[in-house]
Amino acid sequence: MKLKELSKTWDLIVIGGGITGAGIRPVLSEGKLKPSEESREHVVWIDKGLITVTGGKLTTFRRLAWDALKAAGPFLPPDRIAHPEDPVFEDVPPSTDNGFGLAPATWRRLYGRYGMRAMEIIQGAAPDDLNLVPGTHTLWAELPHAAQNEQIRHLDDLLLRRVRIGLLTPEGGKAYLNRVKSICKNVLPWDRRRWKTEIKMYKNRWNQSYNLPQRRAEHPAARAISAIRNLKTNLSRKFHQFKPAKKSG
Repeated sequence: MKLKELSKTWDLIVIGGGITGAGIRPVLSEGKLKPSEESREHVVWIDKGLITVTGGKLTTFRRLAWDALKAAGPFLPPDRIAHPEDPVFEDVPPSTDNGFGLAPATWRRLYGRYGMRAMEIIQGAAPDDLNLVPGTHTLWAELPHAAQNEQIRHLDDLLLRRVRIGLLTPEGGKAYLNRVKSICKNVLPWDRRRWKTEIKMYKNRWNQSYNLPQRRAEHPAARAISAIRNLKTNLSRKFHQFKPAKKSG
């Protein structure tokens, strides 16, 4: 939820506020165990209206949130606190009203993933981009949206960690890379050389980390490495075969 939305909900005035995040998990510790062995329980502290939550994990996010809201309750109007039994998500708007010919299941998945932005995605898409990427449940129109809004630094960010079609399509979606470039080039600040580099890096990454082991050896670089290793093994054998025997005594 954005800060301006919070301010409307709780009648707050936010000046110069911001939300930051980091990829570090806060773990409660007495310094006696390794971090990986520590408890994932959480604690809520209250200090003159400042609510601090630490510990916990992703799968208990709802419990953390409710504990934080309960702690904040005395500082908020009583009618602004939701009930624990209230639904987490809003109902999905009827798919018959979207006017873009999407199947109900496709619209439901799209809205479940993007919320109100789902309509923005389909309204800004070309008709052909409202088709599914073959072998997936992902619309082509989701790729430029992710490229523009989800902190894409490299092509593998987009294809393996955002829309993930690189995990679901043959050869990491190799056959679709030109189309990916075509629909995403206007939202990614990459010139022609950068695109060429990104595609090459993506292919190498996919082959090294996601391809089947027996097929990795078919990659040119893997073949070259294998040939060098075989050569070293053969030379070593030859060396020991013709190495003069040590004289006794």
